[in-house]
This record gives sequence, C-alpha cells and structure tokens, in this order.
Amino acid sequence: MKITVLSASVWEVRALIKALGLIPRGGPTYEAGTGKHAVTLTLTGMGIKQARASALKTAESSPDLVIAAGFAGSLRTDIRAGDLVINRARSSSNWADAAEELADTIKIRHHQGSFYCSEKIISLASEKKEIGLKSGAIAVEMESQPIFEVLSAKKIPVLFIRSVSDGMDQNLPDIGGILGPGGELRLGAVLKLIFNPVQWPGFIHLSLGSMKAGKNLAAIIKELIHHA
Repeated sequence: MKITVLSASVWEVRALIKALGLIPRGGPTYEAGTGKHAVTLTLTGMGIKQARASALKTAESSPDLVIAAGFAGSLRTDIRAGDLVINRARSSSNWADAAEELADTIKIRHHQGSFYCSEKIISLASEKKEIGLKSGAIAVEMESQPIFEVLSAKKIPVLFIRSVSDGMDQNLPDIGGILGPGGELRLGAVLKLIFNPVQWPGFIHLSLGSMKAGKNLAAIIKELIHHA
C-alpha cells in the first residue's frame, strides 16, 4: 500500500519522522518502508498556493491513501493543545472511523468537525473566537482546502487529521516572521526574537503546545499506518 503524508513544515512532523524512521530523499520528501506499506512524507510548504502545488504532484503518483496532517489552532474552548481534530466530512469515512477508534485506544482526546482554511496565520485569540462563531469550524489551518479540491477530483482517499498546537484563547507570537513559506527558520527573525523578551512567554507557551501536538500526531499516524 502506498501511503503519502502531507504536512506544511518539518516542525509539525519531527516526532513522526523519528517514530517511522523516515529518511530524507532530497527536497521536501522523506521515505520509508514499514513492512507491507511504502510511506512517503512530503512537506508542502505553508499556505494555499504551496499546498495546491504539492497536492497536484502527489496525485501524479496515485497513492492509495493520503493523510493530510499537521498542526491547527483551536476554535473552541473545549479543544486544547494536543487534542486531535478530524474533518470527517472531507475524509474517507473508513479512515475517519479508524482514526477515531485508534485515538480512543491510545487515549488521545479527539474531536470531529470542519476546518477553516485561512490565507494567513491567525494570531489573535479574538480572531480565532470570531472565526469559530461565524464559520462553525472547530480548528484553523492553512492547507486543507486545496488538498481537498485536488485529491477529491482525482478520487484519491484522504484523511484530514491535525493536532492542536494552540488553544482558542491563546494569542500567538510573531511566528509568521520566524518561519519562511517552507517552514524554514529565518535567521534574522530569530535574532530579532532573541532581543525582544516581550515575545518570549508566547513562544514558550506555543512551544509546549506544539510538543504535545507533535507527539500525539505522530502516535495516531503511526497507529493508522500499522492498522492499514
């Protein structure tokens, strides 16, 4: 079985790369064989344009399953850092069922609902609250819409699953300035952060949430692949 995992940046899947023993194959691609499955991880880059280009390239290889994964911001007060969110309406129902059952088995909190695909990073708690109220979505991210459009047209099975890195009531530091479109660190922005202590608490808070999110995302995807 050919399984492709799509994620915007390496920061979201570092734990998964380690858990699956994925090996860099040049550019944004990692690969490994897990017994009966061939697994490819592709870093799409951040945002709608990058995700669409990556989804089009992924479709050319006709995978048996695509897992569209990464981090998300919560749009509900009961969804906390480390929780899994599943967009069941846009996922293959059998894979959504499997994800929920496996999350229960390994005791990771999970929620189902729609995602709000934003064109920019949503940094303010007030923005997240407003988007949640207006859209009815449970989480915000930046790549799912083009991935859905491309892969659903090709009738490729997809599971949209993410792990929450920041709560609805949490203001984010200036991560847009720190990360480039491919998720790479911008040295100048990092140095600027070092000399701006006001930003430190926000980055520490986000880092802790991201560690929980990465650990749980790796755990559920590893279980899904073994279950496939």
